[in-house]
Amino acid sequence: MILPEPVIGLALAGGGAKGIAHIGVIEVLEEEGINIDRIAGTSIGAIIGAMYALNPDIHLLKQKVKEIINLDAYQKLALGKFKPRKGETWLDKWVNRFQEGALLTELLTKNALLSKKETDEIFHYIFGEKTFNDTKIPFASTALDLLTGKDVVMKRGDLWEAVRASAAIPAIFPPVRQKDKLLVDGGVTANIPVKLAFDLGANIVIAVMLKSTPSSPGKLNTALEIYMRSEELTYIKLCKILSKGADLVIKPDVEGVYWTDFDKMEFCIEKGREAAKRQLKKIKAVTSREYLVCKKLFGKHKSLWL
Repeated sequence: MILPEPVIGLALAGGGAKGIAHIGVIEVLEEEGINIDRIAGTSIGAIIGAMYALNPDIHLLKQKVKEIINLDAYQKLALGKFKPRKGETWLDKWVNRFQEGALLTELLTKNALLSKKETDEIFHYIFGEKTFNDTKIPFASTALDLLTGKDVVMKRGDLWEAVRASAAIPAIFPPVRQKDKLLVDGGVTANIPVKLAFDLGANIVIAVMLKSTPSSPGKLNTALEIYMRSEELTYIKLCKILSKGADLVIKPDVEGVYWTDFDKMEFCIEKGREAAKRQLKKIKAVTSREYLVCKKLFGKHKSLWL
């Protein structure tokens, strides 16, 4: 009997700077000689996924990400202003209250806290004039259309605009208008694009989940803190639901990384490597032809084979 050929897809989740861990996971797959045949990404997962799909070389990917973090255009975004100040001193509390008030004022007068010009500049730098046709690995990303409430799959046209839409965190980055659509971060409703990876033609999907447990709740004294806590819990529950269809879920331990902590690149890459290494036996199992036969025969009971 001729065994079917595995077509391996990656479903890369959103999560801001935590998503640098995707690089570590991909690096381990490269080292083990495991081919990546399809990539679906959301938000930072779309950024990393599209960059790798264009040029499947982990060393070049690392170099490019470092360049981006050191860009003047990236520094101008000043993402650090969104990170709460830690500590219990009067100064820490005062600074946090000031930040909340200042940000709220901007939210009531703008459609985003960051400018369209500076945001577009970053994505133009990353992808230039490349389109989906230029990728060496079939790739697609997701975004949410605010007008219809539907998830939008992007797999044609300019990469920079599609990925920019997928990573447009509501209220932080400006939404992307495309004809009759107003697109924001796909992570709002489809943070782990497992189904999309299958739709691209994968018959085995490995998902990378960046957050699976709630952070410490803190004191929850302000309305903003309460809102952010509820958003976090909703996000985690949705991610668990979306990841259920994957053949394997890898969970890098990046819980302590804030979404703006891009200066923790090396730390996040190492956490991605560690998570992939921990599951290396299962990775090799689910990417085998034997596993694919078992999956076709037993369907949802495939996990019994691992």
